[in-house]
Amino acid sequence: MKNPFSFGVAVTGESFCNRVKEMHDLKKAVESSRKLFIFGERRLGKTSLLKKLISSLDTEEFIPVYIDIWKCVSEDDFISACTNAFAAAYETKADKLLNFISEFFGSIRPTISVDSDGKPVLVFGAVLKNARSAVMEDVLSIPAKMASIHPEKQVVVIFDEFPQIRSFESDKAERVLRSVIQHHEDVSYIFCGSKKHIIRDMFINKSSPLYRSAAHYPIDYISIEHWLPFIEKNFHNSGKSISKECIEKIVSETGGHPFYTQMLCSVCFEITDQKMDDISQIDEALEILFQRESHAFNNEWEGFSMNEKKLMIAISREKSVVSPYGADFIERNGLPTSSTLQRIMKKLLENDVIDQDGQGKYYIADKFFSLWILKKM
Repeated sequence: MKNPFSFGVAVTGESFCNRVKEMHDLKKAVESSRKLFIFGERRLGKTSLLKKLISSLDTEEFIPVYIDIWKCVSEDDFISACTNAFAAAYETKADKLLNFISEFFGSIRPTISVDSDGKPVLVFGAVLKNARSAVMEDVLSIPAKMASIHPEKQVVVIFDEFPQIRSFESDKAERVLRSVIQHHEDVSYIFCGSKKHIIRDMFINKSSPLYRSAAHYPIDYISIEHWLPFIEKNFHNSGKSISKECIEKIVSETGGHPFYTQMLCSVCFEITDQKMDDISQIDEALEILFQRESHAFNNEWEGFSMNEKKLMIAISREKSVVSPYGADFIERNGLPTSSTLQRIMKKLLENDVIDQDGQGKYYIADKFFSLWILKKM
């Protein structure tokens, strides 16, 4: 019997839980040609949400473009990713790519090649450094040209894992992008990323090229009221059942985080023959998860310094912390000085090990890693 709970991949169809409000908000933003930057901690299902949004858009009314920046390590990669995403969204037939090239490019044009899977792709070859900005500007102007050619359709461009462009050798991609899209009144742009400190800096820091170029849209956890019917239905449709108390216990352990909730539900489904109605079974499922993840958790744990470990143990023990530099917190947990803690906290925040919620409370970003730390200690 197939396990109905999915995690670690973009979730679709019946495996997708809720996000009704988010879908409504994003659809309205797209229809109004708005620019949004979506942010939230890792594994919140942002990519799943974006792909669900794309699948909901009628191709008779929209031209959706999805660009994954994760694999881009240079400006040339970025140019290539954008070019081929625009081509794939606009022209689905390989023999029409020449028309696409002639329609959207000037003197500097890509050529048609074949990738490792035998699919046609557009390539620029080696772009000279002094010509890179001009090529990038040409490519990033394509969405506005699409909108002009097809005024009956709404063009929406989605950049997933957008903070990756900060790994490029310069901020040229950000600067060119800002200079081009600020004139695209008929195109909707969505920028998405998990590295919250980077994506916030991109759009909130006054010195950033993309400062105030898009509205904020944070993605949060899913509440118990939505998990209850979702989990019940998935168990029921697979010939099993689960009690309300067990679901509440699951969501209590995961905080309603989509990845961890689906992950824990998956193990609960595995160990249930017919009916799960004893909350002690949730502890059994957690123990199985810790055993499966122990190697990865141990490797990650050994990479931290002693003082970093002390701080993470303290935060895990207290669940969330408002004043990590306060004398009481430091003394209670045997931590180093406030100045040392500030350096440690800065590093852990930048590496997404520790996060901060809307109320200013610090917590370990990986829920199960936090539980594992408590168990290990």
